[in-house]
Amino acid sequence: MAITAILALTFLSSGAGPRFPTDTLRRWAPRLAPLSLADPRRPTLQLGVEYFLAPQLSLGADVGTRVVVPESFRRPGQQVRHQTYRAEVRYYFPLTGRSQQFVAAEGFYVPYAYTSRDGLLLRDGTFYTYDQARVRRRTWGTGLKYGWYYPFGPRQRWWFETALGLGLRRVPARYSRIRNQQLADSARISSYQNQEWRLGTQPADGSYSDRLHLTVSFRVGYRLFRPR
Repeated sequence: MAITAILALTFLSSGAGPRFPTDTLRRWAPRLAPLSLADPRRPTLQLGVEYFLAPQLSLGADVGTRVVVPESFRRPGQQVRHQTYRAEVRYYFPLTGRSQQFVAAEGFYVPYAYTSRDGLLLRDGTFYTYDQARVRRRTWGTGLKYGWYYPFGPRQRWWFETALGLGLRRVPARYSRIRNQQLADSARISSYQNQEWRLGTQPADGSYSDRLHLTVSFRVGYRLFRPR
């Protein structure tokens, strides 16, 4: 539905758009997401590219890989291995002043694994504690974003953007290499179930949970042709 709406907007506005370059190379726009490097839990080097099907319609893809943090700066008890994959279709509104707004529909897939210590897991309706376990998750989801694009520099080919979005994500979980698994006592279970602040319930071993997904993004890139 969202993608159909974006395509419809492009069709309606195509008559007022500038002449589009025929050189395929000039339709590409490489980009970088620097804020992903500052993630305290999963620092990621995320690079991407945008391809313009029309002056106001583009497809984008980003791939991220983990940044190896020196051991002295790692969070104790957690060793995260992950990748990120994102794809989007985007519609740009006409440029007004120094900025240009856009809407985008995005899908993403984030497989990751980490070592958890002194945790609690749910399996077959029963809670267990453990000293250490390896947790593997393959998170995927989709969402809508609204953003602001700011060109700058010579011929305004350099740009940065920021965007906010909301969607849904599915978070599965699989536990392995469990050390010292024991039945959890009632006090530990009660403490977990009555936490005042939780972003979402932890999925049971071999199951999944569905959660709201909030997107806050910042990218820097270079467009090989000047937008309208």
